[in-house]
Amino acid sequence: MKVYFYTLSDPITEEICYVGQTNNPVARAKQHKDLGHIGGNFLKFLWIGALHRKGLEPKFTVIYETDDNDVFWKPTKLEAEFIEEYWQMGEPLLNVSSAKKHRSHKKYPEYIKRISNARFYQVHGFNWY
Repeated sequence: MKVYFYTLSDPITEEICYVGQTNNPVARAKQHKDLGHIGGNFLKFLWIGALHRKGLEPKFTVIYETDDNDVFWKPTKLEAEFIEEYWQMGEPLLNVSSAKKHRSHKKYPEYIKRISNARFYQVHGFNWY
């Protein structure tokens, strides 16, 4: 089974806001664009809603694909590695796992500062204070 890893980026600022995985990129891209699909990530939902109000959608980009048959652990591990890589590059990720990791490592203030100062929040009128 193929597993695809992808990013969602802001169409205005080009900041990468989310990293995910799927075995059906077409269906997954549609789910992310559908405001009815919160999926447990309220910040991502708010961001996509702000895009929709401007007539925009997040940019869905497949960044890696694999034919790995061990779909129970390796894709999750690879996804975590991609999340960490983009975090280290300074991207203001909205992944729930990113928030949890940095909260648990006492870097949560840095996480909140990064996403609060992200250009996509300023462009779309978010105010976290």
